[in-house]
Amino acid sequence: MAKTKKRKLKRESLLFVIVFLLLAVLISVVIALRQRPDEPEPTPEPTPETVVVTPTPVPETPAPAPEGFVFPYEVAAYEHEPDNTSGYASSWGTEVRTGYVTPTFSYNEISIDTGGEGVGLESGSVYRDGIPFISGTTVTVRFNAYASINRNIRVAAVIADQNALYTETPFAITTENQAYEMSFPCSGGTIWNGRIAFQVGYDGPHTLDNNTVVLSNIRISSSAADQGVRINHLGYLTYGQKRCTFPYNVGDAFDIINADTRETVYTGAVVYGVNDETTGENNYYGDFSAVTVPGSYYVLAQTGIVSPVFTISENPYDDLRSSLLRMISLQRCGQALDASWAGNLAHSECHTTEANAWQTQIYKDVSGGWHDAGDYGRYMKTGAKAASDLLWAYILNPAACSDYTAGPDSGNGIPDVLDEARFELEWMLKMQSDYKGVYTKAVTPSFAEFVDPAEDIQPMILIDPESTSTATFAGTMATAALVYKDIDPAFAERCLNAAKTADEFLDDHPENVVVLNPDSVHAGAYLDETDQDARFYAKSALYAATGDKEYLKAARELYNKNPKNANGLSWQTQGAYGKFILLATGTLRDDDREFYNNMMDSLEGEANGLLSRVETNSYNSSLYDYGWGSNGTIAENGMILSMAYRMTGNTAYQQAAIEQVNYLLGKNCLNICFVSGFGNYYPHHVHSRIASARGVELHGALVGGSDMFREDPVMEGMPWNTPAAKFYSDTLESYSTNEITVYWNSAFIALLNAVTR
Repeated sequence: MAKTKKRKLKRESLLFVIVFLLLAVLISVVIALRQRPDEPEPTPEPTPETVVVTPTPVPETPAPAPEGFVFPYEVAAYEHEPDNTSGYASSWGTEVRTGYVTPTFSYNEISIDTGGEGVGLESGSVYRDGIPFISGTTVTVRFNAYASINRNIRVAAVIADQNALYTETPFAITTENQAYEMSFPCSGGTIWNGRIAFQVGYDGPHTLDNNTVVLSNIRISSSAADQGVRINHLGYLTYGQKRCTFPYNVGDAFDIINADTRETVYTGAVVYGVNDETTGENNYYGDFSAVTVPGSYYVLAQTGIVSPVFTISENPYDDLRSSLLRMISLQRCGQALDASWAGNLAHSECHTTEANAWQTQIYKDVSGGWHDAGDYGRYMKTGAKAASDLLWAYILNPAACSDYTAGPDSGNGIPDVLDEARFELEWMLKMQSDYKGVYTKAVTPSFAEFVDPAEDIQPMILIDPESTSTATFAGTMATAALVYKDIDPAFAERCLNAAKTADEFLDDHPENVVVLNPDSVHAGAYLDETDQDARFYAKSALYAATGDKEYLKAARELYNKNPKNANGLSWQTQGAYGKFILLATGTLRDDDREFYNNMMDSLEGEANGLLSRVETNSYNSSLYDYGWGSNGTIAENGMILSMAYRMTGNTAYQQAAIEQVNYLLGKNCLNICFVSGFGNYYPHHVHSRIASARGVELHGALVGGSDMFREDPVMEGMPWNTPAAKFYSDTLESYSTNEITVYWNSAFIALLNAVTR
């Protein structure tokens, strides 16, 4: 028994040594992996958030409109009757062997005059190529037909490239219009270039005299329909223009089908083939603005391609708007995020240590504000731009600003969009130095690993003030003073005083003060070639907030120096914020009518440039090229177009603005809703450190979108012939196309408020 016990102890000792060695190897591997900062740690496949928070349905009084803002035109119903003739050209052709076949085409009917001798029905036909016969599916051809005499016709399926018969079905038609149907299975290999032909040629002696065959409601469908029609996945407003885009020639007509009843509620023409280099497609579109009844619908094209189901509603974007705002709340820094609203993205407070002003002995508490994007840096230019957007979302449509969006401050009596803007404004106030200028950014020496924010414990660094950051700070603070003056007068006064002080720094530093990242600091650069547009914003907003004509004089001088200083709504070109506030506050018309007219001309000029692109682009995109953050630019352009409508009443601007919403929500060449968690197809692998670290999906984030300039390894690997608008990848590693930012979300929130009632 003693020997047995010794053997047992020996075996146990050996097992202990083996287990210990295995654990040591495993720990070494983990440490080695964590010491490779250039590569993100592998993360599990993202899963949807386990806590789904929906807005509480609490009755509320709409937020009051901020005083001092006047818009000549408010968003109103827009009646638009689709034009089913202009731009229409039939995609059907004719083939004649003997006799004659003379068709007259309209988008949903073909009238065919036939006659003469022949050898059979195949002696004359009307046909359509490019119909796929997918192996294992069933193709169905439905149509209505009648003739001037009782006669026979035949429907043939043909392999067009070989001119070989696939199958055929005869039909006896009469002088009475009736519905007919033919179905056939597709066996063998897939035929991509199939032909459907209506053979209406010689039918014996009784067709020697001229006769007419009329075909209508021709629809060709497959049991495996392609969901390729590009539409707004979330839906359309009951009022206004509604369009869909087809990625190729899909026939002459399309139907809008009620998804619940399967009834056809509208039939329209497929019009205007446009060869678009940015998409590499020959696109067509359909207009179904006549459909205004709320409900669920889908598009069915003549050759069988369909769309995802979408809604038509008075308010199709309420949940989206709340989720977009909630995503910005999830970017809050320096504050613990509670699971009651943050779900499984909740975390403890982060980045609360005092920050050291670079190469000084100055330490400041700059906790708060938003993590800028997929990283944890906080930047003045982008943060101020995002705060400006949220302020304008409220200015443009206070009725759309709910106090119950399931955010961290919901139910406090103040619209959540203003709560969120204030969270950033409070941080911005901390970022103003004792020397009046505003620090450019609060960052860590290196980008954090893909870890939770609270796990990023690197020291905080403040980068020196520069003129652009200080100017956009001043413009945003002066705008905030106008918005909050009746909500919180004391806070409004703090904002205005800070704006004035920042403006003094600008007057003391008339040159463009640019600050680069130190060599040892790796953070977003956000460099700007000029500060003139930001200075224009600052002077314009300060004039609007104070009535002091010295600020107006300075704004006018900046505009006269270069009219482009009044353009743009990005972090890099911010002049249009100044233009907006000059036009919307009303006093400029009385104080300087000539300059007011200049601002109106500038707004219309900027909007007209965008409108010309929208009207010629097959997806009604306002972009000529696609760079980093193209989706943010789309939203900003929509804001400019909608503001032009508010000031002029020209509904073309408002419809173009709505098209930018449609583009972002799925009516694009990628057939993707660019907001995570929404639509039929959306990004699942956004470039976000916290979402990646948790292995969850971050809902409500507008990703950057297509970037043709190959600015990350994934885009560098795209094929050389990729069209500009298709440089996109739903991968964590594609930070130039799939990253998220607060200032893209904020611009989209403002646009949604601008186009809805």
